[in-house]
Amino acid sequence: MQYQILVKQQNNSFLATALGIPECSVEAQTREQAVIKAREAIENWLAQGEIITVEVETASSNPWLKLHGQLKDEPLFDDFVAEVNSYRKSVD
Repeated sequence: MQYQILVKQQNNSFLATALGIPECSVEAQTREQAVIKAREAIENWLAQGEIITVEVETASSNPWLKLHGQLKDEPLFDDFVAEVNSYRKSVD
C-alpha cells in the first residue's frame, strides 16, 4: 500500500505526518530520518488492526433508479413501450 507523507521543516528539525492519519506524526533531525520514522509509525499503526472493505448503500437522488431493470425479462414490455409511443404521438 502507498501512503502520502507531508514533510515540513521546522526550525532545526523535520516534521513528517501521514496524510489522513494524524496519529502518525513524527519529528526527526533530517528529512530522511523523518520519512523513515513516519513509515515505521504507519506500519505500527496498521499492525494494531486490519483494513477491510465494506459496501455502503447511499440514498439515490433519483427514486426511479430503484425500478431500473425490473421489466427486462417481461415479454410484453416492448408492446407496452410501443403503446406509450403511439399515445404520445396521438396527443402531440
